[in-house]
Amino acid sequence: MTLVKPQTYRDYFDGPLFWWQSQTRQSQKSPVIRRLASGELPAHLFVRVREKVRGKTQPFVYCGQLSAPELEGELPVTALFEVVNYVPSATGALGEVYAWHPDSPPAAAEDERREAIVRRRGGGGQGRQSDTELRRALELYAMQHATAHYLEAGYEVEDTSANRPYDLECRREGVYRRVEVKATQSAGESVLLTIGEVNAARDPGSTTDLYILYGISVARELGRPVLSRGTVKLIEDWLPNDCDLSPTAFAYRTPRE
Repeated sequence: MTLVKPQTYRDYFDGPLFWWQSQTRQSQKSPVIRRLASGELPAHLFVRVREKVRGKTQPFVYCGQLSAPELEGELPVTALFEVVNYVPSATGALGEVYAWHPDSPPAAAEDERREAIVRRRGGGGQGRQSDTELRRALELYAMQHATAHYLEAGYEVEDTSANRPYDLECRREGVYRRVEVKATQSAGESVLLTIGEVNAARDPGSTTDLYILYGISVARELGRPVLSRGTVKLIEDWLPNDCDLSPTAFAYRTPRE
Protein backbone atom coordinates (compact mmCIF):
# COMPACT_ATOMS: atom_id res chain seq x y z
CA MET A 1 0.00 0.00 0.00
CA THR A 2 1.24 3.47 -0.90
CA LEU A 3 0.09 6.27 1.42
CA VAL A 4 0.63 9.24 -0.91
CA LYS A 5 -1.54 8.61 -3.96
CA PRO A 6 -3.52 10.68 -6.46
CA GLN A 7 -6.86 9.27 -5.29
CA THR A 8 -8.65 10.68 -2.28
CA TYR A 9 -8.27 7.54 -0.16
CA ARG A 10 -7.06 8.31 3.36
CA ASP A 11 -4.94 5.53 4.84
CA TYR A 12 -2.67 6.28 7.79
CA PHE A 13 -1.47 5.17 11.24
CA ASP A 14 -2.76 6.53 14.52
CA GLY A 15 -0.33 4.98 16.99
CA PRO A 16 -1.06 1.20 17.08
CA LEU A 17 -4.20 1.71 14.98
CA PHE A 18 -4.43 1.86 11.18
CA TRP A 19 -7.20 3.72 9.35
CA TRP A 20 -8.04 2.36 5.91
CA GLN A 21 -10.56 3.37 3.28
CA SER A 22 -11.71 0.81 0.71
CA GLN A 23 -12.23 1.41 -2.97
CA THR A 24 -15.44 3.29 -3.77
CA ARG A 25 -17.04 0.23 -5.39
CA GLN A 26 -16.67 -1.88 -2.22
CA SER A 27 -19.29 -2.36 0.50
CA GLN A 28 -19.33 -4.28 3.77
CA LYS A 29 -20.92 -7.15 1.80
CA SER A 30 -17.98 -7.35 -0.62
CA PRO A 31 -16.31 -10.79 -0.27
CA VAL A 32 -12.87 -9.46 0.73
CA ILE A 33 -14.31 -6.99 3.26
CA ARG A 34 -16.49 -9.70 4.80
CA ARG A 35 -13.57 -12.11 5.11
CA LEU A 36 -11.40 -9.43 6.72
CA ALA A 37 -14.12 -8.51 9.22
CA SER A 38 -14.79 -12.15 10.17
CA GLY A 39 -11.10 -12.90 10.70
CA GLU A 40 -11.22 -15.58 7.99
CA LEU A 41 -8.72 -13.61 5.89
CA PRO A 42 -5.65 -12.62 7.96
CA ALA A 43 -4.31 -9.19 6.98
CA HIS A 44 -0.59 -8.43 6.81
CA LEU A 45 0.37 -4.86 6.02
CA PHE A 46 3.16 -3.70 3.71
CA VAL A 47 3.35 0.10 3.33
CA ARG A 48 5.47 2.82 1.76
CA VAL A 49 4.89 6.55 2.02
CA ARG A 50 5.57 7.37 -1.65
CA GLU A 51 5.87 5.29 -4.77
CA LYS A 52 9.00 7.09 -5.96
CA VAL A 53 11.58 9.49 -4.54
CA ARG A 54 13.76 11.33 -7.08
CA GLY A 55 12.59 8.87 -9.73
CA LYS A 56 13.59 5.82 -7.70
CA THR A 57 10.90 3.28 -6.78
CA GLN A 58 10.65 2.90 -3.02
CA PRO A 59 10.43 -0.48 -1.22
CA PHE A 60 7.50 -1.45 0.95
CA VAL A 61 7.97 -1.74 4.71
CA TYR A 62 6.42 -4.67 6.58
CA CYS A 63 4.25 -3.26 9.39
CA GLY A 64 2.94 -6.52 10.82
CA GLN A 65 -0.34 -8.36 11.14
CA LEU A 66 -3.66 -6.58 11.58
CA SER A 67 -6.61 -7.57 13.74
CA ALA A 68 -10.10 -7.96 12.32
CA PRO A 69 -11.34 -4.43 11.55
CA GLU A 70 -14.12 -2.23 12.85
CA LEU A 71 -16.19 -1.16 9.82
CA GLU A 72 -18.44 1.79 9.06
CA GLY A 73 -20.14 3.07 5.93
CA GLU A 74 -20.43 1.91 2.34
CA LEU A 75 -18.88 2.75 -1.03
CA PRO A 76 -16.23 3.26 0.31
CA VAL A 77 -15.99 1.41 3.62
CA THR A 78 -14.01 3.03 6.42
CA ALA A 79 -12.07 0.48 8.50
CA LEU A 80 -10.01 0.66 11.67
CA PHE A 81 -7.46 -2.09 12.31
CA GLU A 82 -5.29 -2.79 15.34
CA VAL A 83 -1.61 -3.30 14.43
CA VAL A 84 -0.65 -6.47 16.31
CA ASN A 85 3.10 -5.98 15.79
CA TYR A 86 3.23 -2.23 16.45
CA VAL A 87 6.71 -0.95 17.43
CA PRO A 88 6.33 2.24 19.54
CA SER A 89 9.99 3.28 19.24
CA ALA A 90 10.33 2.61 15.52
CA THR A 91 12.72 4.78 13.50
CA GLY A 92 13.84 4.84 9.89
CA ALA A 93 11.43 3.80 7.16
CA LEU A 94 8.95 2.24 9.59
CA GLY A 95 8.97 5.33 11.79
CA GLU A 96 8.33 7.48 8.72
CA VAL A 97 5.35 5.32 7.77
CA TYR A 98 3.93 5.62 11.28
CA ALA A 99 4.36 9.40 11.34
CA TRP A 100 2.79 10.21 7.95
CA HIS A 101 -0.69 11.80 7.92
CA PRO A 102 -2.78 13.29 5.09
CA ASP A 103 -2.46 17.04 4.64
CA SER A 104 -6.12 17.65 3.82
CA PRO A 105 -8.99 17.24 6.29
CA PRO A 106 -11.41 14.34 5.77
CA ALA A 107 -14.69 14.80 3.92
CA ALA A 108 -17.71 15.23 6.20
CA ALA A 109 -19.07 11.73 5.47
CA GLU A 110 -15.74 10.08 6.23
CA ASP A 111 -15.33 12.12 9.40
CA GLU A 112 -18.75 10.94 10.60
CA ARG A 113 -17.86 7.29 9.90
CA ARG A 114 -14.62 7.57 11.85
CA GLU A 115 -16.38 9.26 14.75
CA ALA A 116 -18.89 6.40 14.83
CA ILE A 117 -16.10 3.83 15.07
CA VAL A 118 -14.36 5.78 17.83
CA ARG A 119 -17.60 5.97 19.82
CA ARG A 120 -18.12 2.21 19.50
CA ARG A 121 -14.58 1.57 20.71
CA GLY A 122 -15.18 3.59 23.87
CA GLY A 123 -14.69 7.21 22.89
CA GLY A 124 -17.44 8.29 25.32
CA GLY A 125 -21.13 7.91 26.07
CA GLN A 126 -22.87 4.81 24.74
CA GLY A 127 -19.69 3.75 22.95
CA ARG A 128 -17.94 3.18 26.27
CA GLN A 129 -20.81 0.98 27.45
CA SER A 130 -20.64 -0.96 24.22
CA ASP A 131 -16.89 -1.44 24.62
CA THR A 132 -17.37 -2.80 28.16
CA GLU A 133 -20.06 -5.13 26.89
CA LEU A 134 -17.73 -6.46 24.20
CA ARG A 135 -14.89 -7.10 26.66
CA ARG A 136 -17.23 -9.04 28.92
CA ALA A 137 -18.58 -11.04 25.97
CA LEU A 138 -15.02 -11.94 24.91
CA GLU A 139 -14.15 -13.06 28.44
CA LEU A 140 -17.24 -15.27 28.76
CA TYR A 141 -16.70 -16.75 25.29
CA ALA A 142 -13.12 -17.74 26.11
CA MET A 143 -14.13 -19.08 29.54
CA GLN A 144 -16.69 -21.36 27.90
CA HIS A 145 -14.05 -22.66 25.48
CA ALA A 146 -11.51 -23.25 28.23
CA THR A 147 -14.04 -24.98 30.50
CA ALA A 148 -15.10 -27.30 27.68
CA HIS A 149 -11.45 -28.14 26.97
CA TYR A 150 -10.66 -29.20 30.54
CA LEU A 151 -13.97 -31.03 31.01
CA GLU A 152 -13.23 -33.03 27.87
CA ALA A 153 -9.80 -33.85 29.32
CA GLY A 154 -11.50 -35.40 32.35
CA TYR A 155 -11.11 -32.58 34.88
CA GLU A 156 -13.64 -31.28 37.34
CA VAL A 157 -13.74 -27.54 36.66
CA GLU A 158 -14.62 -24.68 39.01
CA ASP A 159 -15.00 -21.05 37.90
CA THR A 160 -12.92 -18.96 40.34
CA SER A 161 -12.77 -15.74 38.31
CA ALA A 162 -14.97 -13.80 40.74
CA ASN A 163 -12.81 -14.32 43.86
CA ARG A 164 -9.37 -15.52 42.78
CA PRO A 165 -6.57 -13.97 40.66
CA TYR A 166 -7.01 -16.83 38.16
CA ASP A 167 -10.05 -18.06 36.27
CA LEU A 168 -10.41 -21.82 36.72
CA GLU A 169 -9.46 -24.56 39.16
CA CYS A 170 -9.22 -28.00 37.56
CA ARG A 171 -8.93 -31.34 39.42
CA ARG A 172 -8.46 -34.86 38.10
CA GLU A 173 -7.31 -37.93 40.05
CA GLY A 174 -5.13 -36.01 42.48
CA VAL A 175 -3.89 -33.57 39.81
CA TYR A 176 -4.63 -29.89 40.52
CA ARG A 177 -3.98 -26.98 38.20
CA ARG A 178 -5.08 -23.40 37.84
CA VAL A 179 -5.97 -21.85 34.50
CA GLU A 180 -5.66 -18.21 33.46
CA VAL A 181 -7.96 -17.49 30.49
CA LYS A 182 -7.43 -14.67 27.99
CA ALA A 183 -9.52 -13.61 24.99
CA THR A 184 -8.51 -11.35 22.12
CA GLN A 185 -9.53 -10.43 18.58
CA SER A 186 -5.87 -9.95 17.68
CA ALA A 187 -3.27 -12.56 16.70
CA GLY A 188 -2.61 -13.46 20.33
CA GLU A 189 1.07 -12.56 20.29
CA SER A 190 0.64 -10.65 23.55
CA VAL A 191 -1.99 -10.43 26.30
CA LEU A 192 -2.50 -8.08 29.23
CA LEU A 193 -1.83 -9.43 32.72
CA THR A 194 -2.40 -8.01 36.18
CA ILE A 195 0.20 -8.24 38.91
CA GLY A 196 -2.16 -10.59 40.74
CA GLU A 197 -2.29 -12.95 37.76
CA VAL A 198 1.50 -12.96 37.44
CA ASN A 199 2.03 -13.60 41.14
CA ALA A 200 -0.56 -16.40 41.16
CA ALA A 201 1.15 -18.11 38.23
CA ARG A 202 4.48 -17.88 40.07
CA ASP A 203 3.07 -19.49 43.23
CA PRO A 204 5.46 -22.42 43.89
CA GLY A 205 2.67 -24.44 45.46
CA SER A 206 0.58 -24.72 42.30
CA THR A 207 0.67 -25.33 38.56
CA THR A 208 -0.96 -22.86 36.16
CA ASP A 209 -1.90 -23.06 32.47
CA LEU A 210 -2.37 -20.00 30.25
CA TYR A 211 -5.30 -20.56 27.88
CA ILE A 212 -5.52 -17.92 25.12
CA LEU A 213 -8.37 -17.80 22.63
CA TYR A 214 -7.30 -15.41 19.87
CA GLY A 215 -8.53 -14.26 16.47
CA ILE A 216 -12.12 -14.15 17.74
CA SER A 217 -14.58 -12.82 15.17
CA VAL A 218 -17.14 -10.25 16.33
CA ALA A 219 -20.36 -9.32 14.56
CA ARG A 220 -23.31 -7.36 15.93
CA GLU A 221 -26.98 -8.28 15.96
CA LEU A 222 -29.47 -5.75 17.29
CA GLY A 223 -26.52 -3.79 18.68
CA ARG A 224 -25.10 -6.69 20.72
CA PRO A 225 -21.82 -8.53 20.05
CA VAL A 226 -22.07 -12.02 18.55
CA LEU A 227 -18.82 -13.98 18.77
CA SER A 228 -17.54 -16.87 16.66
CA ARG A 229 -14.36 -18.69 15.65
CA GLY A 230 -11.15 -18.30 17.61
CA THR A 231 -7.90 -20.27 17.82
CA VAL A 232 -6.47 -21.74 21.00
CA LYS A 233 -2.92 -21.15 22.23
CA LEU A 234 -2.37 -23.25 25.36
CA ILE A 235 0.77 -22.77 27.47
CA GLU A 236 0.86 -25.58 29.99
CA ASP A 237 2.82 -25.27 33.25
CA TRP A 238 3.00 -21.54 32.57
CA LEU A 239 5.58 -19.51 34.47
CA PRO A 240 5.82 -15.88 33.27
CA ASN A 241 9.43 -14.68 33.11
CA ASP A 242 10.51 -11.07 33.68
CA CYS A 243 11.98 -10.89 30.16
CA ASP A 244 8.54 -11.61 28.67
CA LEU A 245 6.74 -8.90 30.64
CA SER A 246 6.52 -5.26 29.53
CA PRO A 247 5.23 -2.58 31.92
CA THR A 248 2.12 -0.76 30.69
CA ALA A 249 1.53 1.37 33.81
CA PHE A 250 3.21 2.38 37.07
CA ALA A 251 1.79 3.20 40.50
CA TYR A 252 3.53 6.35 41.74
CA ARG A 253 3.63 7.13 45.45
CA THR A 254 3.72 10.90 45.81
CA PRO A 255 6.13 12.39 48.37
CA ARG A 256 4.71 13.59 51.63
CA GLU A 257 4.78 17.32 52.18
